Formats: sequence, C-alpha cells, structure tokens
Amino acid sequence: MRRDRSRHKIWVVGLALGIALVPAFAFASHPGGFVDVPDDHTFHDDIAWMQDNGVTRGCNPPANDEFCPERGLTRGEEAAFFHRYDRFLRDSLEERLLPEECEAGQTAEFDGETWNCVDGAEAGTGIYVASGEAVTVADGATEDVTAACEEGDTALSGAITPVQANLTFEIAISDGEVTASVTNATGADVDVTAHAICAPATDTPPPTTVPET
Repeated sequence: MRRDRSRHKIWVVGLALGIALVPAFAFASHPGGFVDVPDDHTFHDDIAWMQDNGVTRGCNPPANDEFCPERGLTRGEEAAFFHRYDRFLRDSLEERLLPEECEAGQTAEFDGETWNCVDGAEAGTGIYVASGEAVTVADGATEDVTAACEEGDTALSGAITPVQANLTFEIAISDGEVTASVTNATGADVDVTAHAICAPATDTPPPTTVPET
C-alpha cells in the first residue's frame, strides 16, 4: 500500500507540474515575443508589429518580456508610444518618399506611391527630384539649404534628408528653386541636403500627386 501511495503522490505532482508548464510551452511558440501574447491572441500581429518596429518595449522592465495587453495605458506610456512611432514613421517615410541616388543617365520619378530611378527615355509623368549640395548645420544653428530644378521647370514641393527628431525645417518655393530653413537641435552637427520635387512648367500635375513632406 505504501508503494501505491508513493506512486499516487508522484503522479499528482507530475500532473501539477504538467499543468503549470502548459502556458510556458504555449507561449514558447512565439520566439522573441511577449510571453503574455500567445500566437492565437486577437491582437498578436499588431503587438508583434509594434515590438518589431520599436514602438513598444514591454510593460515589466527590466525584463520587458510582457506586454500587459489587458491593462490600461498610462499617459506616460501613451507619450512613449507616440514618440517611438514618430521616429519609426520618419525613418520609413524617408526611404519611401525619396529615392536613392540614381545612376548617370537616370532620373528619379514618382509613380504615385514611391520614387524610382528610371532611364531618361522611360520617364512618364515628368516628375523628378533635383538635389542640392549637402550643408553642415551645426547643433543649435539655423541654415538655409537649397535645391534647384532644371532650367524652365517648376518646383512642386521640397524635402530634406536626413529627416529626424529635433531637426526641423520650413520650405519656401520660388519658381524652380526650393529653400529649406533648417534648425538643428539634435545635439550634434548634421549634414543636410535639400531636394526639390520638379515637373515641366508646361505640364504641371496637381499637387495632390506629390507626397507630403
């Protein structure tokens, strides 16, 4: 009888451990994710996106392995989400709205969603980007950086690179030239380049076809 009781105790302890470990195994199927957001959670994909893009870091520092999806959001956490999302948005928009440097004989053209480098003979809309010289804007200073369209063309809008927090600018357009007045409060000197979004003056598309800057 003692042996049977011992076996019974072992079985009970084993069952208890098994029950306790079930959630851990369930959450382990989401490597690198929050332990309280299983794969079948209604908002799993949304929360995973926030984590992957640095918008959220977790709710239990320093471990930060939980998201606390069912508790309320504090005003401080709300501010952190907006600040991190702003940084993500600036970084992602810079790549999407302005092209990489094109090769000789190519031009940057806007297709309605993104900018692409195309051969001059393949240009369709006539919208292109003209870039100016890089200007070093010292920390705490304000500098004007410019970019000009080809002679006879019209500037529709303008932008600068890089686009980052605490680097603010105002755009002024005069015919085919864009001037960006850039104020640097980043804590370091930054090399800034102005870009003019241009189109032939005789066939200017409506401004709504140009991405906001």
